[in-house]
Amino acid sequence: MKKISLLFLWLCFFEVVAQNTPKEWDDYILSIKYLDIANKDSIPHWSEKLAASGYPRAEAYALRLKGFYQDFEDNRSEALDYYLKFLEASKELENPDDELSAVSDLVYTYLISGQHLEAKNQIMQLLSRYQPSDFSPKRLAVLYNNLGQCYLKEQKSDSALLFYNRSLKIKEDIDDLPGIANSKINLAALYVRLENFKEGLKLSNDNLEYLKNEPSTDLWYNLINKAGALHGLGRNVEAENVLLNAMQLADSLDFKMQRERSHNHLSVFYYDNGDFKNAYEELLKSNELQNELLDEQTADKIAELQEAYNAKEREQENELLSAQLEAQKNRQLLLLIGVLALALLAGIIGFAYQKNRKKNALILSQNEKLTQLNSEKNHLMSVVSHDLSSPFSAIKLWAQNLSESSKKDLKESEDMILKTADFGLKTIKSLLTIDKDEIHPVHLENVDLALLFKDLVSRFKPLADTKKIDLIVHVEQDQEELLTDRSLLFRALENLLSNAVKYSETGTEVILRSYQHNNFLCFEVKDHGPGIDQEELKTLFDRYKTTKNQTTAGEHSFGLGLNIVNRIAGELGGKIEVQSRPGEGSVFTLSVPL
Repeated sequence: MKKISLLFLWLCFFEVVAQNTPKEWDDYILSIKYLDIANKDSIPHWSEKLAASGYPRAEAYALRLKGFYQDFEDNRSEALDYYLKFLEASKELENPDDELSAVSDLVYTYLISGQHLEAKNQIMQLLSRYQPSDFSPKRLAVLYNNLGQCYLKEQKSDSALLFYNRSLKIKEDIDDLPGIANSKINLAALYVRLENFKEGLKLSNDNLEYLKNEPSTDLWYNLINKAGALHGLGRNVEAENVLLNAMQLADSLDFKMQRERSHNHLSVFYYDNGDFKNAYEELLKSNELQNELLDEQTADKIAELQEAYNAKEREQENELLSAQLEAQKNRQLLLLIGVLALALLAGIIGFAYQKNRKKNALILSQNEKLTQLNSEKNHLMSVVSHDLSSPFSAIKLWAQNLSESSKKDLKESEDMILKTADFGLKTIKSLLTIDKDEIHPVHLENVDLALLFKDLVSRFKPLADTKKIDLIVHVEQDQEELLTDRSLLFRALENLLSNAVKYSETGTEVILRSYQHNNFLCFEVKDHGPGIDQEELKTLFDRYKTTKNQTTAGEHSFGLGLNIVNRIAGELGGKIEVQSRPGEGSVFTLSVPL
């Protein structure tokens, strides 16, 4: 009888699960508090229920919950494995918000394991696939918050502050109180880092009043921020008490990462106050816990999992490309069959009257087509040479700088080599579309103009320095961002600056100026080169057109750069103009609509 009762209850449970609608499962996902470590023991039950739902989105979230459970157990590599599976499932569901959640989980894991470049790469890949408007405001705020953390790891405090404030603004607009508290945690930590201790203390106290001292990881972060602010203000007795409270909280939560960081903060505090004995003891405890959290095998495992996931994505991309090529081949075959059928029909109709004439016309047509195909092949090779010469030249010059740079400048050289190599790889991927009606589909995003100019100057500084040319930037508009395709805009300005440096004399200057005119943002590149003859200006933007002028250091020119700029200007809805006279240099102006 007991067995029958248990069977009946099980069948009832199965029936309830089976009858749940997608909307009910979505509500269930929102209702469970799996982000709170206090509910760790309930997560396996929740994940099993979701996995048995038969609803794809719920099954995907079952993977996420398993990742959180492993995370709470300090099993970082196992957690990463589930997060990557959750990301893959979210992509298949084509749900931007869920994909953003998966990326946020990965970013968190990469950041705490010291892989901030991989964390930022995940965010940038996501932004390349979606527009900010594709995400719900709450999820977009999370994305900006994560991007701020990546910039903070790169020592770019201004960029971190910008995205933290963007995140806070969105959360305030939607009255997301827990989210506001989270953003204030990050802002307080940043203000302490920037030695704005009063603002950091104010934000920490605001959060502590909201949290009401309920044990949580958020409470721990606020205590750490408050201690840092008090220490910076010279209130060391209060700072020590707050740090000890944070240590007690970490012990009660039994969360190793918080315990390790508490010992680390105490070690720094004691060292700053000359208590070297306690500083050393706390440092030993911190190192011991850190080794437990992440040893070399764990870090290697994380990298291995990421590479496996990347390899799978590459395989999927190759399969998709093969399918596209096969489809294109079939279309071309059908088109060729159609053309031949029409030609054959025309030949039959006119065979008696124009046999020899048709035969000669067919031969001529085939010769012209072969000539055209050969020209297109040569053009593609020229584009490859042109577009890849700039990034590889920049990499060479930055690599040379490594041996000449001070220790302080090594990081800048390393970053620029990585950025330039990444740009070169993106250029390779876009080459197959160079002869289509458009360069590539336009991906609109809010482009940070200050960062854009910084990247452009950094790209050409080594080449300009070899010719003792000063690169000068004048920003005359108030607008800090522009909604456009950053990749296309960067490529156009790169070509203009490359020509300016190539044709400018040693010891002169190249000026990059931006200003607003009517409804356009104008980018002006001025050089002190030999200038261009008025007759040559008429065909300057035609493909393969080069001027009679020679570059000043023997650099190569294929006559493609300005043609590419002209086409990009059209893609962006703008225009390119030039003013030049022999002996007076040249001024190129790229206008992009606001």
